[in-house]
Amino acid sequence: YAKYRAMRKLGAMPELAIAGRSNCGKSSLINALTGTGRMAKASRTPGRTQLLNVFEGGAKDQRLRIVDLPGYGWTAAGADAGMEWGQMIRNYLIDGGRGRANLAYAMVLLDARRGVTAADQMMLRFLEEHQVPYQVVLTKKDRIRAEQLEVLVAANSQILEQRPLC
Repeated sequence: YAKYRAMRKLGAMPELAIAGRSNCGKSSLINALTGTGRMAKASRTPGRTQLLNVFEGGAKDQRLRIVDLPGYGWTAAGADAGMEWGQMIRNYLIDGGRGRANLAYAMVLLDARRGVTAADQMMLRFLEEHQVPYQVVLTKKDRIRAEQLEVLVAANSQILEQRPLC
């Protein structure tokens, strides 16, 4: 969806929002959660997800809507596009200040190679301020050495220890 307003017309169904910096592994996580290799297109170029991408599935009585949010932070699409996506993400998460009734949970992905960035901290504070339940997911930890992961966790422990991790 290019504009959040159109999503208001979707029927009631629990939603899981997938948020994170550009190129942090959101599409790969969606593919893993859905058990498919190609539900969400993964790209090496930051900023490929430029809309609210919606995936629906599950058994008839256990339907779930996964919403892939555009990445925040640096993007190859430029600063103006990033600002527009930021507004789209905010509108989706809090439904223009009304609270997103269908949003059951958000997963905030953090790239282990980058650590917790200022943009990540802003997203976590935003979710907390608007009482959106969330889980922090550390991605791409297989791409760094164990010692590097320990340093990352130690350096960011004050930020991460107070938040739900997986």
